[in-house]
Formats: sequence, structure tokens, C-alpha cells
Amino acid sequence: LAPWRCLTQTTAPGAQEKRDILKASVPHVASLGWCDDALAAGARDLGLSAAAQGQVTNGAVDLVAFVAQEQCDQLREEVDDAAQELAALDDWRDRLKP
Repeated sequence: LAPWRCLTQTTAPGAQEKRDILKASVPHVASLGWCDDALAAGARDLGLSAAAQGQVTNGAVDLVAFVAQEQCDQLREEVDDAAQELAALDDWRDRLKP
């Protein structure tokens, strides 16, 4: 399957800083929720002004999309690894052994 890519992954100017803010914001979601406050806290963690969260133009929607994409990428990697392990087995009976 072709990898799904969200709007948070772009090569536009400032895209890396936007991605950094999104990544730094994720730990704050547990206490602040999926909101601009979490984005502002992430920006502050990076030593930026809380106003830098304005670079995340769609706000919390981009934060949710970022986390969804990260989880999708991680799952795809795990499935690919498991598929390679199964393909490496010589006999189908070996696939049934724990």
C-alpha cells in the first residue's frame, strides 16, 4: 500500500519547525487535551514563544493528524517486519510454531 501522508508533512518553508512543535506538543495532550494550549506548551519546550504555535495553521487538527500519521508509520513498520520474518521461514509448519 502507498503510504498515507497528512498535511503536516510537507517541504514548505518552516515545515521542520512545525513538525518539531507538533512532536514536542504530544506529551502535553494528556494534561491539556487536543488543543492550542498543548501546541503552545510544545513550542515553549523548544525555547520558542508560545505564539510560535501559530505556525501550526490548523491547530489541534494538525496535532491529531500528526499523531495519527506517526502511529500509522509505526504500525506499517511493525507489519513489514513481521511479514519479512514470516517470509523467511522455510516451511509453513514452522509458521505455526511459537
